[in-house]
Amino acid sequence: MAKGECVSKSRRSKSTPLPKPEIHGRRARKRRHPVLVLTVCGYLAMLLLLWAIIHFVGERWWLAALILFGPRWVLAIPLALLAPLALWRSPKLLWVLAICVIVLAGPLMDLCIPWGRVFHSRGSGFQVRVLTCNTHANAIRKAELAQLIDSTQPQVVALQEWSGGYDGPTLGEGKWYVLTDHELRVQSRWPIRKVGHIVSEGWAYGSAIHYEIQSPSGTIPFFALHLASPHNALESAVNLEDTAARQIEGNQAQRRQQSEDLSRAAQAAGERVILAGDFNLPRDSEIYRDSFSTFEDAFSAGGFGFGWTYTHHGTSTRIDHVLSGIGWKCRRCWAAASVGSPHRPLIAELELIQRN
Repeated sequence: MAKGECVSKSRRSKSTPLPKPEIHGRRARKRRHPVLVLTVCGYLAMLLLLWAIIHFVGERWWLAALILFGPRWVLAIPLALLAPLALWRSPKLLWVLAICVIVLAGPLMDLCIPWGRVFHSRGSGFQVRVLTCNTHANAIRKAELAQLIDSTQPQVVALQEWSGGYDGPTLGEGKWYVLTDHELRVQSRWPIRKVGHIVSEGWAYGSAIHYEIQSPSGTIPFFALHLASPHNALESAVNLEDTAARQIEGNQAQRRQQSEDLSRAAQAAGERVILAGDFNLPRDSEIYRDSFSTFEDAFSAGGFGFGWTYTHHGTSTRIDHVLSGIGWKCRRCWAAASVGSPHRPLIAELELIQRN
């Protein structure tokens, strides 16, 4: 090799040092993190799978029913662990985790944003405020419930699992018209009369009553209800009883029949109809969608957040609802603080739509 060539190579090596292959390899491996990538993508796939199970088979398969009524907030725990890891080791994965947040908060946990307050139909000015709560028998603190009624000033109150008896004290100050039928109690600021029970072969457990409220703006068909509870059937599955699957499937059939009967009666009552009570159905239940999608869900239209009305043994879900016909628009809806029952009171403000 010529002497000039050696000098040239020596100068080039000083001015442009060659990278060290072993360091470059370590950095490349550090950027990839295949285990973290697979974990994050697997988490997203799990959320999508659970959503599909809830949406398509949640009321057709007993195991899916456990997911439907189970504590979905636990699904956010992996997110709390993966987000710091992704930020530290692979920031590009934060985009995948952002999709996870959307799936978790939206389809899985039913986050509600009250767009209806911005884009709303013209109202007539006549409003009715409805409060509903499952008192859970003696669990309710009646003094606190009465104070809540006084502070929120509803015109109609619908209570389920009421244990005060027919001659129980009126909750809230002022004049009320009160009707009590077994576990259902309705009190109204305006005259109210009972039209009849919703009854069929599927009503071994649960109840619903059709009322008419004589408001200053005319008659309001009002349905107070407490549909069959899945509690005992789900508990049998948690306890690994041999009959768990049969109990859950039987309970599902019963709740489906009750929902269909109630929906049919409410639709026949007209566009001013209001339904309030413990449906024992999350809004993403297939039974709920099949039977009640034609009504406006007050919290979905006028509430903000998740609106959980039932919190018990780690489960948080929205199974208490105020629904209305096309004659109403919800202006505002919220779940109040607990008054002793596992069910939080739900309050909705409905406005009658102006008709030309």
